[in-house]
Amino acid sequence: MTQSIFTTGYQLNHTKISLKRLPKRLTQYIPPVKNLMAIILVGVVLGVLGPLGSHEIPRSISIVYWVTTCFVGFAIYQPIIAISHQKLSPLITRVWIRTLIACIPAGIFMSGAVLILVRLFFGSHVLSGISFQVVLFNTGFVGATIALLHEVFEEKGRQINQSARHLETLTEQKNLETSSGYEEFMANIPVEKRGTLLCLEMADHYLTVHTDKGRHMMLMRLKDATALLRQYPGLQTHRSWWVAHDAVVKVVKSGRKFHLELSNELSVPVSRSFIDNVKAAGLGQ
Repeated sequence: MTQSIFTTGYQLNHTKISLKRLPKRLTQYIPPVKNLMAIILVGVVLGVLGPLGSHEIPRSISIVYWVTTCFVGFAIYQPIIAISHQKLSPLITRVWIRTLIACIPAGIFMSGAVLILVRLFFGSHVLSGISFQVVLFNTGFVGATIALLHEVFEEKGRQINQSARHLETLTEQKNLETSSGYEEFMANIPVEKRGTLLCLEMADHYLTVHTDKGRHMMLMRLKDATALLRQYPGLQTHRSWWVAHDAVVKVVKSGRKFHLELSNELSVPVSRSFIDNVKAAGLGQ
């Protein structure tokens, strides 16, 4: 059985291998850090696995060869794939089809680059008897596989980023609504009493606002106050009481009655009609 091109090349040229023989233009292209790490990782994995007979040469030489090949492949495939997406996206909606189409010319160019790299690493002797069609098939298969996997991960990354931006937008909108109503409500309270909102207590036509800095009585209906605080984390526990979630220290049950103990030592009743709301908020567990 004939030896692989990698084994033969290493036996003929193992004393001549040097990274200095690589073309200087290869070191002039510096991809982004994310792509740089991916290229190195793929090259190392291929170097360790040793496909196409490269497992028969020393592991270190195999890794150096494959990492270098991956850098060259990125420099060839990336711009061609980018052009394919730019020109063909109006006609072809599927990303993977555009990628495969781009892999055809990229594979041809890469096959030529592989022949050059093999000569640089192992010498021209190893290429005797090796047809360009064989190199093209092997190079095209590996290149297309890596390109498709890259597009899959890129698409997943775009979907994750899009979901994150959407969630961030919703959060900002909710925070804006929350702060808008909260600020409008707190503007009715003297500055020295404006602190963390704890609860609201209704008596006759007056509303007592309890904060961690004290309390303030003002003329307002509880219904109007809770409308302003509808986005603020809290709930009504009684027809005359509203409490903020963070103010609740514990829930006390006495027979069939509930009341909430707050951080300011107030005891807030929970009427039967609001018990389910308290439990749904996780306060009655």
